[in-house]
This record gives sequence, C-alpha cells and structure tokens, in this order.
Amino acid sequence: MRRLLPLYLVIPLLPGCSGPELSPRCVSDEDCPADQLCNFVTAACYPGTRLPALSSAAAGSFSCPYFAQEPTKVDDLGRTALQLEYGGRYYTMRFGCGIWPKSSYLEMVLLGGAHDGADGARFSLLLHQEDYRPGTLQSPRQLWGWLFTQSLNGPLTDRALAWGGTLTLSTVTSEAGKDVEGRMDLKLVPLAPRPFSALCRLKQPCAKGCTLQALALASPDCVTQGYCQPLYDGSARGFCTRHCTTVADCMTHDPGSDCISGNPNDFCLHTCGSGVDCESPLVCNGQVNACYPQ
Repeated sequence: MRRLLPLYLVIPLLPGCSGPELSPRCVSDEDCPADQLCNFVTAACYPGTRLPALSSAAAGSFSCPYFAQEPTKVDDLGRTALQLEYGGRYYTMRFGCGIWPKSSYLEMVLLGGAHDGADGARFSLLLHQEDYRPGTLQSPRQLWGWLFTQSLNGPLTDRALAWGGTLTLSTVTSEAGKDVEGRMDLKLVPLAPRPFSALCRLKQPCAKGCTLQALALASPDCVTQGYCQPLYDGSARGFCTRHCTTVADCMTHDPGSDCISGNPNDFCLHTCGSGVDCESPLVCNGQVNACYPQ
C-alpha cells in the first residue's frame, strides 16, 4: 500500500496580508475582494485568481515540482491554486504539490484543506510513464486518482475517485526541482466499495479478447487498493477484486473473502457455499469455494 503523507504536518502558513489597510479577517473567498483569495490559516485575504464554482470536481491549473523520488519532507512540496469540490464542501489545494516516479507510473500529490478549516485533503493521481509528455490524458483510461480527507490528527479517509474528465500536461520535466505545469478538469465520483466478486462499473465496454490498461480498471464500486476485473461480455461491467499475498489483504475489506491462487497473481474473491451466494453472472466455483465468472 502506498505511504500517505499525514496532512496535519503539511499546513504551512500561506501568503497572507496584514496591516490596517488590508481587508478584514475572512472565512471564505467570498469574504475577500474579487481579485483576492482567503488564506484559511491566517484568515486574511491575499491577491489571487478566483476559481469558478464546481460540482464534485477538481478543476484548475497547477505548477508542481518534480522529484527524483518520493520526498521524505513535505516542506519540499510546491504549491498550487487548484480548487476541489466534493459533497457540497470546497477544498483549495494550495498547501503543497509534487510529482515523482513510482514503479512504471508517475504519482502526483496535491494537498489542501476545506474552506471551513475542518478537514485536510489529499488528492493523489497516477499516470503511466509512457503518457508523461505534453498532451491531454483521459480519466480513468490513462489516469487514476483518489480524494482522501482527514480531520486534524485523524486518519485519512477514502472519499472519491477521479472518474471522468481530463488532465492536460503543458510542461513536463524529469529534472528534479523543475516544475511540471498543466490543468485538470476531473469529475469526482463518491467511493461506495462493494464486496469482492460483486459487480462493478467500468468506463468503457470490454468484449472477449479486449485489453484495458490497469488504470482503466478503476471503479467507484471497488476499494481503493482494488480494481474492476472485466467480465469480457461486451458490457462495461466487471467484478471487484484486488491482488493479495495473504488472506488478511482481502478480509480487511471484505470479511467474507479469501485470497485465491491465480496466474500470475493471487487475488481476492468472495467465498460461497452455493450459487445463491453469488451475484449473477458470477457463480460459486466449487474448486475454490468462491464467486467467479463461468
């Protein structure tokens, strides 16, 4: 599982304003003049561009430093002005951001906080190394993203999946310290994970023999560490699963599941005693006593 940077350690003071000639204390951007934003830490306004209202989305431009590897100090992260809305609450991702290589992917992390100061937020994106060049990437075919929120000193909680929309890279670099620039307009869909072997939605249909990249298997119906395995029946449906090495990897998310041996990886499936325990078209496979497509 990827290591998540604790948000309560990444809330530095942002550029603010002070002095009797500046605007009064603010709670939201709406309390500031049209050409200013609210610093939610210092409760003071500072010059900045107001972003449009959103609807369960992450939208805006970004300029994030590139790192040769995942940074160990969150103080090294750059800042951006991207705004995010989820569940009727607004978050401004201006506490920090960065991008670094991770296996065959690149990971981009943006950190911010709710306008009312109650929650921190972490928005994590993965994209294929081969797609890291100027251009527009489609979610989730080429991009996998999650929103996590966190109350002060509390655990990170999975909230939403970036499932639809685009990420446009205008400037890319592989030189540490240089900035990666672009814009994102991503749709956020609430996560409502179902048990393993339960049916899940995919963004595109998949018939027998089709090939989908790993990031295209994202589904709001499956756990963050899992994916939606296509049924290969021409529909945009699959069943939830994840790779596993122990039974605990599965039971953490679905107490009625098991880690089943497969080729080339072991994976989580929901256990069964008869066909009625499985969601059609999955059936109870008597060899492993787990729900699996015929």
